Amino acid sequence: MGKIVTLTLHPAIDKIMSTKHFQTGSVCSCLTSHLCPAGKGLNVARALGCLHRPVLAISCIRKEEIPFFDTIQTSTVQTDWILSDNPTRTNLTILDLENGSETHIRETVSAGEFPMDEIEHRIAKHLEADDLLVISGSLPVYAPSGSLARIGKMCRGKNYLLLDSSGNQMKEALCCSPDLIKPNLEELEEISGISSLESDQNIRQACSTLADHYNIPLILVSLGPKGAILYHHPSNHALKAWTDLNQAHNLPRPATLNTVGCGDAMVAGLANEIIRLAETNRFPEKLQEKDLLELLTAGILMGTANLFNNLPGSVNPAHLPLLRKIIHYDAVPATSPHKSK
Repeated sequence: MGKIVTLTLHPAIDKIMSTKHFQTGSVCSCLTSHLCPAGKGLNVARALGCLHRPVLAISCIRKEEIPFFDTIQTSTVQTDWILSDNPTRTNLTILDLENGSETHIRETVSAGEFPMDEIEHRIAKHLEADDLLVISGSLPVYAPSGSLARIGKMCRGKNYLLLDSSGNQMKEALCCSPDLIKPNLEELEEISGISSLESDQNIRQACSTLADHYNIPLILVSLGPKGAILYHHPSNHALKAWTDLNQAHNLPRPATLNTVGCGDAMVAGLANEIIRLAETNRFPEKLQEKDLLELLTAGILMGTANLFNNLPGSVNPAHLPLLRKIIHYDAVPATSPHKSK
């Protein structure tokens, strides 16, 4: 059985604060405050740990931050830290428990040294045949052009590759023909060069064009509260799924649903299912319709479950069977169906 390795090239310290009646330009009392190791790949690892799936998380942090970032470790989540002198960014999320709103403040680190050689060394050290490498999150602005593509090429012919990134680095890395990419709608428009993807059929067509050009077997487009669309290029099949939270009567509903890390939890669900499917020797080209259904379901379940927990990439496995009951599916045809007169 292959293992999962996550790579986080732009880690962060997430601070999540809750208050009531939050207003800019005013003084607000903080009701709760949490600090946690973050960055998209680390959130993915945390979510996989909730599923008890063994995972190795690789990231670049400062030496003095090791005890803090080590708190992500569990019996199934192991870490390998690349020591760096670069400052670690801090992300602030303010939750208003009165109206359910979220305010996000993201810090940008503009200067640093990108440890490419050491990153390649660690990946080569840990990746074995049939392992899955999950590269999740943006790269720091000081990373040289082509860095993500250079890392991705290490997987060719040996490992499975799941990419969830953005910007020019993501565009350049598509030439590696990753097994699965997970853009959101804005990112899909960016990497495809097609704007105003307003319909499911438009999204499907953009996925088809992108998959055909770069030989990408699977593209999952996350649509926030509208769910996700999974496109499988070898079969030219597209499927949409979403959850109706109004039907989640048996789940305790927090004052504020936590959207931070939902995409990362979704990636964890996909990665967990990829490892299972890889054992059948059908992944990715020979996937059957039932496989695509389970792959999409795994992502939707984990992404939705994240809403009910405070930490990014944190899920309660007991919620998953309950959430499965409120998932809805629809095939996405290649063209809009004709309306009957």
